[in-house]
Amino acid sequence: MKKNRSSPRAVLLENLEIRHETSVERFAVRLENKLGYLAYKKQDDKILDFIQVYVPPEFRNLGIAEKLTETALQYAMRKGFTVIPRCSYVAAYLKRIKRRRKRP
Repeated sequence: MKKNRSSPRAVLLENLEIRHETSVERFAVRLENKLGYLAYKKQDDKILDFIQVYVPPEFRNLGIAEKLTETALQYAMRKGFTVIPRCSYVAAYLKRIKRRRKRP
């Protein structure tokens, strides 16, 4: 059976166009006619508070939240920001990464 190319399962992570929308403090991706995002609050010149990751229900469990989080964290590292992981998804993601790094 042929897979429907327009189905959410056909979303390819490497083709996601994540935009950094500084005016509204978020990293966003257009998913068909919907929006996924990681919202943050810039506390000062050195701190970003990651407050929410949102992916529309029909696009969940495809790795989109992870890609948004990775992109936002890479930006923070490049710019020298400290991150406050207020969002539970971001906090869990950081714990997973930390555990992976501790493995021999």
